[in-house]
Amino acid sequence: MKKSVLVAVAIAAAYPIAAAAEVLTPISVEIEYDKAELASESGALAELDSIRTQAKDACTSPARFGQPRHVDRDCAEDVAAKAAMKILLRQEEEGLETAPAFVQAVRIQTADLGQR
Repeated sequence: MKKSVLVAVAIAAAYPIAAAAEVLTPISVEIEYDKAELASESGALAELDSIRTQAKDACTSPARFGQPRHVDRDCAEDVAAKAAMKILLRQEEEGLETAPAFVQAVRIQTADLGQR
């Protein structure tokens, strides 16, 4: 069963205009996942890949002024870590089994997020 979790973050959008300062732009992202897949190791790893892909897509700015599309990697990592944590907490609240691979990845992503 597909579920979704809403994640809000602020991203730095660098505009290619001379002397322009970085502007923080808040975004909200709805990340879809299959909670049943989180019970198995292979399913959990597939869901992590999906979460990261969705986060990357959400943090990609469109091409402008002849510049190619740009992926804000910090934004993508923040969105993925926050979404995975929300998903893990939801799994625990609902008493659903979650594969150790997912739990470990969430802990690592969250620790990495705290160091930035």
